Amino acid sequence: MTNCTADLLTGSVETMGAAAGHRSVVLVVTNKSNRTCTIKGFGGLQLLTATREQIPTNAERNLDPVPTLIRLNPGGEAGKRLHWTVVATGDEPTTGPCQPVASAINVLPPDETAPFEVDYEFGSVCDHGKLETSAYYPH
Repeated sequence: MTNCTADLLTGSVETMGAAAGHRSVVLVVTNKSNRTCTIKGFGGLQLLTATREQIPTNAERNLDPVPTLIRLNPGGEAGKRLHWTVVATGDEPTTGPCQPVASAINVLPPDETAPFEVDYEFGSVCDHGKLETSAYYPH
């Protein structure tokens, strides 16, 4: 069985909800190939501006579930939860965006070195780009 690599995957971001100053979404990856692949773990994330410049991103691996091996058949999906604050912290500006506005995420599949891009329309990630993340799980 082969790892799910960037060239085998496509992605989207689904809203889970918002609460006082916080946002939660699910990053969904879909196997767009005609063969089964596997994914296990957290992978990497890099927020990008509309001009594809990197924005400070600090992915903290602390949300459930823990990593498990997931088989993605053609068209199969896995998700990972992302949670962050939209309230400026520390030395971030309190007028205007706390950080540059993100328009996309470079998604690095677990144990891989090449990312793929996913559209992102949820604005700035405050606290210097801190995203709490889960491992991938069946979606």
